[in-house]
Amino acid sequence: MRKTVLFSFLFAGLQLATQAQNYRLVNPKDNFVSSTDTINFKWSVADSALTYDLQVAADADFLTIVYAVNATASTGAQKILTTGFTYFWRIRSNTANGAQAWSYYRSFSIFNPSQLSGLVMWFDATKNVTQAGGNISQWGDLSASALTATQSNASQKPTLVTGVSQLCGKPVVHFNGNGGINTATNLGFPVVNVTNFTALMLRSFTHNTNSMQYVVGGMSNGLCAEAN
Repeated sequence: MRKTVLFSFLFAGLQLATQAQNYRLVNPKDNFVSSTDTINFKWSVADSALTYDLQVAADADFLTIVYAVNATASTGAQKILTTGFTYFWRIRSNTANGAQAWSYYRSFSIFNPSQLSGLVMWFDATKNVTQAGGNISQWGDLSASALTATQSNASQKPTLVTGVSQLCGKPVVHFNGNGGINTATNLGFPVVNVTNFTALMLRSFTHNTNSMQYVVGGMSNGLCAEAN
């Protein structure tokens, strides 16, 4: 009798392990750092699954569940989560025989600019952009400073370009760089009292065989950009 019970237990454990291995967590990937608070969860189709249970927790033991949902498709679910934290997620399928074993888990975090010590300004083209017909009049800062870059002159407003393939479909704020300061598209960025700063930007240009086009990072009077 003991051998039979032991065999049954091992067999059941093997079945559960096999079922758990059928899952493949697709998105977000393990240790992924998201720049947006909207997370799209996706996973592979499990055998004989009727629905799926998704759990998102604040700990790897799943003691503090922050989001749980029953989904009918492996395309998953979408959830807005609080930025600045690390989360853990897993799924399980529900079949005609009931709930199956939980999958392995993956972790991800949501970046918040306010986590950076000494941050003065942070501009992100996916957020706080005020535009009409693609022409931008205001661009809001994401840092705790809550500053705003503005442009009231219609002819000098930069444009919002969406679906940029080089940035995985994310949008960018486009400045044409034509002419001098009175004709080029630009935004009036807030004046801040800083001596040292770092500016990061993506710049694309058509190759010029006569001279190199470039961007310079700035000086004590502010940020400037130049092109030959």
